[in-house]
Amino acid sequence: MEKIKKEALIYLGYKNNTPDEKTSLEIDRCINEIASLKSAKYTYSVFDIEQKDDNIKLCGTNLILNSNDIKNHLKSSKKVAVLCVTLGSQVDFLINKYNKTNLSYAVLFDACATAFAEDVCDMAQKEISKIAKDEGFKITPRFSPGYGDFDIKIQSEIVKIANAQKLINLTVTKESVMIPTKSVTSLIGFSTENTVSCENKCAKCNMNKNCIFKREI
Repeated sequence: MEKIKKEALIYLGYKNNTPDEKTSLEIDRCINEIASLKSAKYTYSVFDIEQKDDNIKLCGTNLILNSNDIKNHLKSSKKVAVLCVTLGSQVDFLINKYNKTNLSYAVLFDACATAFAEDVCDMAQKEISKIAKDEGFKITPRFSPGYGDFDIKIQSEIVKIANAQKLINLTVTKESVMIPTKSVTSLIGFSTENTVSCENKCAKCNMNKNCIFKREI
């Protein structure tokens, strides 16, 4: 829980500061409430990739990646894991409920939900890392639509090839909004070269100099 709390404090703007006791206890309550739902789910699929004509194609799918940032991220990769994570519709319901009944708590709850989703991503990434290691690869950090020039509109295609609608009830609207909203999609490369530490996930981001949510790098 401490890891999730530390992440939530970053989203809430505390970073290296300590919240007062009341706020700290309410954050604990938020995290426990989300955990008690036991609604977090994830799924992932691993694809061979073919790099040619200045694009990356996921073999066995129609998905072609032409973002410069994702191409650079996967430049030494031979495979890619497509990861989809969601906290489920119950979390969305509670966020909407608290937005109407207790706005200050809603802000804390929303940040904790985001941190909780990141923690689930970390857990799934550990599984993916083991698969990669067994095959002689190292993994890259996660890279999600919306990072750099990686268009968020690709969300629907990612969800489709991971079969996430069927497996974890994750959908994407025409506006590229994921439903449930506390959801994450990302790509993880299986690389033959040493990569930036996955524990240091801000180090490679091109916004790290100005981002208020940046972790120490």
